[in-house]
Amino acid sequence: MRNLFGELLRRLRKEAGVTGTQVAKALEVSASYLHDVEKGRRLPPDIFKILKLAELLRTDPDPLILAAAHERGYVEIKSSDPLVLDTAVRFAAWSEVASKEQLEKLRSFLDTELRRLKE
Repeated sequence: MRNLFGELLRRLRKEAGVTGTQVAKALEVSASYLHDVEKGRRLPPDIFKILKLAELLRTDPDPLILAAAHERGYVEIKSSDPLVLDTAVRFAAWSEVASKEQLEKLRSFLDTELRRLKE
């Protein structure tokens, strides 16, 4: 599997002019852990650290969250709202039986709605 998260992290970190040591300190992780993540030897940090990382690097967290999800094989949801959590659980159950076409339609709809809401 390709090291999507680590490669993206390294590129964004360098573009922002931030050292690995600075990132490690801000995320309260060891520099060796961060190095291993960038090299694809360890899994990405949790969503809370990814959000903190995006803030530090002054970048959109979505690509980092997506890359982490691809590497882990699951998505973390940052919410304590019961409706959000219930909806996520129902989506997970639905996605197990949905066709590829149904998933693509839903993704297209959600992409459109997300763009609309961000305007």
